[in-house]
Amino acid sequence: MTLHNFQLYCESLPGAAADFPFDENALVYKVHGKMFALTGFHDFSYISLKCEPDYAAALREAYPAITGGYHLNKRHWISVQLDGSLSDGFLFRLVLDSYYLVQAELPKRLRAALQPQGPDELDPAAARCFIEAECEPLYLALFDFHFSSGSPEAVIQALAAYQNPDGGFGHGLEPDFLLPDSSPMATSVAFQIIDETGAGQSAAPAVEAAVAYLETSFEPARGGWYAAGPVINRHPHAPWWHWDEAEGQTVIDRHWGNPTAELIAHLWRHRPLLHKLSSTELRELVQSAVGRLAALQDFPSPHEIYCYLRLYHTILTDLPDTAARMQPQLAAAIRRLMNTDPEQWTGYVPRPLDFVDTPASPLFESVQPYTGDQCRYLLETAEHGIWQPHWSWGGAYPEAWQRSRRNWTARLTINNYLLLQRFGFLPPLALALPEA
Repeated sequence: MTLHNFQLYCESLPGAAADFPFDENALVYKVHGKMFALTGFHDFSYISLKCEPDYAAALREAYPAITGGYHLNKRHWISVQLDGSLSDGFLFRLVLDSYYLVQAELPKRLRAALQPQGPDELDPAAARCFIEAECEPLYLALFDFHFSSGSPEAVIQALAAYQNPDGGFGHGLEPDFLLPDSSPMATSVAFQIIDETGAGQSAAPAVEAAVAYLETSFEPARGGWYAAGPVINRHPHAPWWHWDEAEGQTVIDRHWGNPTAELIAHLWRHRPLLHKLSSTELRELVQSAVGRLAALQDFPSPHEIYCYLRLYHTILTDLPDTAARMQPQLAAAIRRLMNTDPEQWTGYVPRPLDFVDTPASPLFESVQPYTGDQCRYLLETAEHGIWQPHWSWGGAYPEAWQRSRRNWTARLTINNYLLLQRFGFLPPLALALPEA
């Protein structure tokens, strides 16, 4: 965590403001005058945060970097040493928890001003009922994992229904095509879900088989993967997924990085499982992706940039110099592509947090000014606790589209609740220690 990203995140939380009430070094963040974070402006080596007492005790026992609040009530405050032993994502979650604890102490009138929409309109319970009744079991497992007592193991078990004997994934896991066969695109979605849950050993067999599938389906002449093959035309799919015989690819495949850049990221993360690709070949694929990104004069596909962003975030720690080469071009792409006008967000346009949805990213600065606007837009557009897709298949395969529409609704609803939670517009529903 950097001081800059810490400041950006705190300033993105509703009603938060910086102050120096003690001296020129003690940077304090408050919500309506009540402190929720304290750090050193010239010595950013710690953060002091409010914390629920039992949870604070568990944190102090689990992590040497976390102690009782320095010069603060040690029952209700913790101090976290920024020594690199805790992930940025977890640190930002502790900041958010502190913010909500302090917010809960505010008078009702002030709390209401921080929540633009009432709980009757934003209803996670109604969302869960919809997902349970209308969507495939995977989405209920994901919803419960994030917002209830669900487990990573339950998600991985539900995900198994989409994996084929060849190790790849299909069966509509990418909801915009209902191809039962394995495809690199659907397999990329599977890896996203596995990474999202942080599943460990329970996901190992599925991951190993999926890595083997990607090695087998790699196209040397392309230097990557096609998103899906011509067999997709035999099954219900959105128009943009139609395989063009003349081109020998789908429209999506015109942009090499989607999904190849992302699949390279997944292989890099799981490189000990490689059997066909050597470590040298994998490094060459990483460098090829970086070179292709650098060569882009324009950015015709936001989805391609999403894939490059996943590669960037994957190699940040292992290949920092390579990631640093990607950063200026990615920042330029985000600035060029993101639509910052809420009045246009009802259409199929890339919104700021579609690119960077976490304050832990070095690229968060690009989207931070728009976090509040996008969260307020989500609050205003929820209907009965859910969000439906803002696109359609244009009348193609109407019955199949209804299945896909319901599953997209579940996926979008989960993502939007996570965004609202992460940026201070929906209180966290549970406190949990990160996995070791």
